[in-house]
Amino acid sequence: MAFFTGSKNAMKGVGFFLGGVLLQSLGFQRSLWLMAAGLAVVFVGVVSFVPPLMGKSKASKSAKELFAKNRGINLLAAARVALFGARDVWFVVGVPVFLYASGWTFTMVSGFVALWTIGYGVVQAAAPAIVRRSDDGLSAEVPAARLWSALLAVVPIGLAVLVAMQVPNLEWVVVAGLGLFGFAFAVNSSVHSYLVLAYAGSEKAAEDVGFYYAANAMGRFFGTLMSGLLYQWGGLAWSLTGSAVLLGCCWLVTLALPTRRAASQAHHLLKERTHHRRVAMNDKVYNVLFICTHNSARSITAEGILNSLGRGHGMAFSAGSHPGTSVNPFALKTLSALRIPTDGYRSKDWDEFARPGAPELDFVFTVCDKAAGELCPVWPGQPMTAHWGVADPAAFEGTDEQKAKLFWDTAVVLKRRIELMLALPLASLDKMAIQREIRDIGNR
Repeated sequence: MAFFTGSKNAMKGVGFFLGGVLLQSLGFQRSLWLMAAGLAVVFVGVVSFVPPLMGKSKASKSAKELFAKNRGINLLAAARVALFGARDVWFVVGVPVFLYASGWTFTMVSGFVALWTIGYGVVQAAAPAIVRRSDDGLSAEVPAARLWSALLAVVPIGLAVLVAMQVPNLEWVVVAGLGLFGFAFAVNSSVHSYLVLAYAGSEKAAEDVGFYYAANAMGRFFGTLMSGLLYQWGGLAWSLTGSAVLLGCCWLVTLALPTRRAASQAHHLLKERTHHRRVAMNDKVYNVLFICTHNSARSITAEGILNSLGRGHGMAFSAGSHPGTSVNPFALKTLSALRIPTDGYRSKDWDEFARPGAPELDFVFTVCDKAAGELCPVWPGQPMTAHWGVADPAAFEGTDEQKAKLFWDTAVVLKRRIELMLALPLASLDKMAIQREIRDIGNR
């Protein structure tokens, strides 16, 4: 994570440098048109090649639910607003205008901003070697967040004093000081990224992380606005003072960060670790058959998910009581969005798994109500059975986007049930207990 975040920010630095070169060589309006053309190319690439469901997860049902994050996420988001506001309050207007007024060219100013951003990305990538990580993600990281935000606040205070004193070679003093600011800022930002993953909930982690990163945008908006206003009112000294004030707020918020997970998160972490230990103790590969009427959508999706998550401890198959002629393309698109291979799927009759030579089944799950009510073949291996019914997304009539969302929601439900089944200590439970557990999973 640190590497990818750092490399992303390093690429931003390249963009800053190119922007300065364009401004110097083509002027403002032509540069805007050229960048607009580049964004159009990017847009076409995104529409053409990025999976439509990439990054989607179970969404909140209301604004109240969206903002009802745990205390750690909310406090960290507030600290993030202050942290990024503290950077952009000098980064966007104050320092570039100050350097340009000191005789620097557009290319020189953009070169500094580019090198600063690239260096910031390099430090982010190296942050795991700077900040000690803890097993729980909090006991070492929260104190680090408090320490580095306090250290960072000292830098703009010192720079504001030097700017007010008008020391010799002031622009180079500012450049050197902001280089030091960039190092501490990158470490701070990385520690925050570690913490959001520790605080994020298990079922809606993507939304929790998205909420936290939305705080970046809020901080940058406020910092950009104040950058222009403070520079206009009092020059660079006021911009740097504003940065120090925001970092003081960031530090105060980090003092309130919880150093322990919420009970539900701790339970989830324990469950995950216990699951890995159980899987390591259990060498049996369980054969699982998913059944629906046409074997074209729900059962295919469940087969792909289990084979992806089972990692050699579960082998999934699927079949239908009245199989169709082909697999629903939306089911294959959903598996592809989950980064699951889509080759080799076909609609199969459930009689294939009742013939001599068929794999001995350990579990059979019906995922549609119609198949659950039909008389099933005699399965080899005397498998345990349960009904994991979900609504048929293929029966929905609407736009392609609506259908894709419904298939995604179906996959989310099936994935959660499969994860719960894989977490069961199958090797240590008797058959009656396993049967009770798998039926209970079907009600979740």
